[in-house]
Amino acid sequence: MKTVVSPALPPLRFQPLFKPLLRMFLGIACLLPLAPSPGHAAVLTEDFGYSAGSLAGNGTATGGWTGAWTGNTNNGINTSANLTISGVTGYSITQTGTGYLTYGSSAAGNPSSVRSFSPFTEGEFWFSVLLHNPTNGRVGLHFNVVGDPKRDNSALGVLLVGNDARYVDNGGFGTDKSIATLPTGATHLVIGRVVLGTGVVSLWFDPANVTSPVLLDTPFNFTTTGNIASGMFNVGVETYSGGQLDALRIGSSLNEVVGLPAPIPEPATALLLLPAGLFALGYWRKQRRSGF
Repeated sequence: MKTVVSPALPPLRFQPLFKPLLRMFLGIACLLPLAPSPGHAAVLTEDFGYSAGSLAGNGTATGGWTGAWTGNTNNGINTSANLTISGVTGYSITQTGTGYLTYGSSAAGNPSSVRSFSPFTEGEFWFSVLLHNPTNGRVGLHFNVVGDPKRDNSALGVLLVGNDARYVDNGGFGTDKSIATLPTGATHLVIGRVVLGTGVVSLWFDPANVTSPVLLDTPFNFTTTGNIASGMFNVGVETYSGGQLDALRIGSSLNEVVGLPAPIPEPATALLLLPAGLFALGYWRKQRRSGF
C-alpha cells in the first residue's frame, strides 16, 4: 500500500499581530490610571490666594468651576499666610498663592459665600478642607443640589463652632448636630465622602493616614435626607468671629483631594486586562520557541 503523506501546513505566523496587540495592551494599561472617574472630569481646587478684601467676585469659570464666588461680601481674604497642617501621612496638597478665608458676618438671607461647579451626578465625590477654629468662632462649608444655594437649603455640611465639630443634614447651620470635640486655636483637616446613589456621608476629622481609603480612621457616617439624586453643583463657605478656611479640594477620589497620584486600576479593571496580557505573553513565548 502506498502511503500518502499530506504536505505540511505552513506554520501560523502571529508575529505581525503580536506587536500591535502588545502596544494596545500596554497603552490601555498606562492610560487607565489617568482616566477620570464617572460623573466629573476635574479636581476642583480653591486656595483663596486672592488680593486682600472680599471673597465675592473672585474666581473664574475654569478648572471645573462654572463661575465666581458670590453671596456674603463680608467673608474676606487674609493674605499673610496659608493654613497648613503636619503629621498627616500622605497629605500632599501644594497650595497656589498665599491667603486664607477669614472673618465674615451672619448677613441676612445668605451668610455664606457660594460658588458653583460642573455637577457631580453619579458615583461619589470627596472633599478636603483645612479649618481653623478660635475659641468663640465658627467656620464651615456646605453643599447644595440644583436650586437655591443658601446654606439653609443645603443638602449637607460640616461646621466647627469653638471646640465643637458638627454636621448639617438637609438644612441650615441652625440644624447642625454635634459629632466630636476638637482643640481650639488649631488647624484641622476635614475629609468627606458622599455616595450620590445612597446619600451616605462619611466625615473624618484629623485622620492620621490618608494614603488609602482603607487606612483612614473610622469615620462618622450619616445618611442625608436631602435630595441629592440630581447631583451636587454648589459649595458654600462661611467664617465668623475669627474662623479660618483654606485648601479646599473637591474630586472623585480620596487621592485627588489629598494631592496623591492616581491609584492603580481597581481589581475589576485589572481582571479585564489579564486575559489580553496572557494572550500577548503566550504568543510571544510561542514565537520565541519557533524562531519566528
